[in-house]
Amino acid sequence: MINTELTVVKKNFLPQFSTSEYCLCSHDHFVFRYNYQQKEMTKVCQIPAKNNKLLTRLKDKIKRSWLLRFFSTSMGLGHVVELPNGTIIIIYDKIYRYQANTNNNYAEVCFDLTTTDIYPPLKNGIAIHPKSNNAYFGEYINGVRRVVRIICISENGNKTEVCHTFQKGEIKHVHGIFWDKYRQRFWITTGDNDSESHFYYTDDEFKNVHNYCGGDQSWRAVSLIVTKDHLVWGMDAGKDAPANAINHIYRLNLNTGERQHVATIGN
Repeated sequence: MINTELTVVKKNFLPQFSTSEYCLCSHDHFVFRYNYQQKEMTKVCQIPAKNNKLLTRLKDKIKRSWLLRFFSTSMGLGHVVELPNGTIIIIYDKIYRYQANTNNNYAEVCFDLTTTDIYPPLKNGIAIHPKSNNAYFGEYINGVRRVVRIICISENGNKTEVCHTFQKGEIKHVHGIFWDKYRQRFWITTGDNDSESHFYYTDDEFKNVHNYCGGDQSWRAVSLIVTKDHLVWGMDAGKDAPANAINHIYRLNLNTGERQHVATIGN
């Protein structure tokens, strides 16, 4: 049955999380694992129906059928990551967790985003601390100006709480959080206006958050590449940016503080 489903949905897999041995992918409400060496894909788990009502579960079963998934254009789950201890965290309408030693293939609900007014992160915006086993993400909010929060998922996915708050007007939203194994810190990128575009960092899991640099569109970055000595990023200046805000790629030397222009991408 799994092989039949994989033949149908393979073209619609969305890579979510990768190690040196395998990649976690999603399709619809399912999580799969692809083994690089064996070149095999296996189903790991899926999120449950919205509630336990018979009609809801029946509708969910029909929607999850391979035939309807074949015609669906939805990519489904927004975020799938794996903690160092192997627990899988899924962020969709709710926060789910899945452990391989459970007796079923369904992830369990840990936190409801829809009833707590917490916004999910931008794609690839979740970072994991390799020692504490905690996952962090920042709210990606559009269309409204309000406080923006950093969320910590701890206790093996069982606890969700706010660990830092940007005050209203400080930033529009968080683009992403990125683990820096060389300096043992998290980097946080924000946007979108000049005054909202900054790089922040924390060395103590958000007990203290520091503003590294920013203040113009050149610091408006969605994602970071972290190396031993550098941060590398591309600007994210879109239609809402000033006309002269041409997108570039930068490389910042963290030892000297020198920022090098690598390439011009344009808009």
